[in-house]
Amino acid sequence: MSQLNSILSLFEITDPNIFITGISQSTDQNGLHIHRIHATLINTPICCPHCNSETLIKNGKHLSHIRLGTLNGGRYELELSRQRYLCHNCQKTCGAKTTIVQMNHTFSNNINHQVIQLARKSITAKTIAEILAISCSSVQRIINNEVHQSYRIKILPEHLCFDEFRSCQKLMSFNCCDSVTHERVVLLKDRLSKSIIDYFESHFS
Repeated sequence: MSQLNSILSLFEITDPNIFITGISQSTDQNGLHIHRIHATLINTPICCPHCNSETLIKNGKHLSHIRLGTLNGGRYELELSRQRYLCHNCQKTCGAKTTIVQMNHTFSNNINHQVIQLARKSITAKTIAEILAISCSSVQRIINNEVHQSYRIKILPEHLCFDEFRSCQKLMSFNCCDSVTHERVVLLKDRLSKSIIDYFESHFS
């Protein structure tokens, strides 16, 4: 395995259409060391996603900046040059796609996975942000997107557990769960009595 392929494996990049063209390093204004991996994505669509026509021609390239997970606390970015295509039939454009990142997102699936793994260890959002060199709001957004919770439960469990915890910087949140099954009832963004009372009075008799 070549050195470039080893770099892809370190970040769990398994897309065979990505080819590394170079590596560079720099430092931002805050003194953060940034490692950049320059790569090209070559993936020709079979047909146009808009009209299903096969009359596609190359139409320049688009440079995407994708945030990768961290290896030693530094910031790693993938500068991915994507081939663009123009459809002769509908005159709309499309681009090469990859599985390492969701559509119109800048954070790779790898860094999303790292956020969730650290959050499961009860590490605060602020600390996770410092470890992965991302913003605290980005950490909270990733966690919220991964939490699939039903809008409301039909009835309250007979035995409840209440707790408050530091969720982000100095902010405290409220958590309520079934003390028997440990199934979550609600997670509120603050611990104010008004917010807690309003929630239970508006959802249950």
